[in-house]
Amino acid sequence: MHHILRNFFIISFLSIITLSVYAKSDPTDDGKFDAKGMILHHIADDYSWHFFDYKDANGEEHHAALPLPVILFTDGHLDVFMSS
Repeated sequence: MHHILRNFFIISFLSIITLSVYAKSDPTDDGKFDAKGMILHHIADDYSWHFFDYKDANGEEHHAALPLPVILFTDGHLDVFMSS
């Protein structure tokens, strides 16, 4: 089980690093890139992987996202469940 979790975290880390290259950056008012602000905006209190937003025919905005698993190790027990 330890090897599976280790491999999961390694693959997840590499995926995040690779995909973050393609993330749309939002420059600050002075034109400089704010990496801390962008990262915290994307990971703060969120258990989903957000891909994009879109508007339907009525102009209502929707989010396309993938719910991620929540993995907790508490009191010697491993609890895994979906965030959705």
